[in-house]
Amino acid sequence: MSHHEHDHEPDRRFDPEHVARLDAPERALSIPPAAIVAAVAPRPGEAIADLGVGTGYFLWPLVEALAGEGRFYAVDSSPVMLDHLRARAAAHPLGARVTPVLSSDGQVPLEEGSLDALVLGSVYHELTQRPAFLRSLRRLLRAEGRLLVIDWRPLAEGEERVAGPPADHRLAEAQVRAELEEAGFAVASHPEHFASLYTLLARPGARPRS
Repeated sequence: MSHHEHDHEPDRRFDPEHVARLDAPERALSIPPAAIVAAVAPRPGEAIADLGVGTGYFLWPLVEALAGEGRFYAVDSSPVMLDHLRARAAAHPLGARVTPVLSSDGQVPLEEGSLDALVLGSVYHELTQRPAFLRSLRRLLRAEGRLLVIDWRPLAEGEERVAGPPADHRLAEAQVRAELEEAGFAVASHPEHFASLYTLLARPGARPRS
C-alpha cells in the first residue's frame, strides 16, 4: 500500500494477494477498532484521509464513529486495493461517504490545505522516499490539521513475531519522529492506545529543515 517505489530500496508494499489478512478477525486483537477511534479522535464534519487504505480497516471505524458526518478519503497507490475498498463501500451503509483516491508517484491528488486529519495506519514502514512524501502530506493539511502515524514497534531481541510486518521492515519510533520533524511537523506526545504499535501525533509546524 505504499505510495512510492525506488530502485535502491526494498519493496515493502503489502501484497494484494494477501488481502484477506487485512480483515481477519484476529487483527482486532492487535489493532482494536475502538483504539483507532481513540487515537485519531475524529470530530464531526472533518475531512479525513486514510493513506494506504487497503480495505479500509483504519477508515471504517472513523466513518462509523461519526455516523458518516464528514468527508472521508480512501487513498491507495494500488488499483487492486481500491477495488476491494469499493466493494466494501458498496456493502456498507455509510459507504457513499467514502471517496476512493488513487495516488501515484508519491503524490496524493487532494487539494492543498483541504484535510483536518491524515492517518497512516500500519503503512509508514512501507514508504520509501519518505522526506519528500512527508513534505507533500504536510501541504495537504490545514493549519490546525494533524497527521497520525500508527505503526508497529520493533521486536525485542529474541521476541517472536505474532502479528504485523517482518522484523526488518519495522522502524523505531524515534526514527519516525525525527523524519517527521525534518519534514516540518511538530510532533506531540500521544497516549498509548495499542500494545504492539506506537502512535505519533504530528501537526504542521515550522518550515522543513534543508
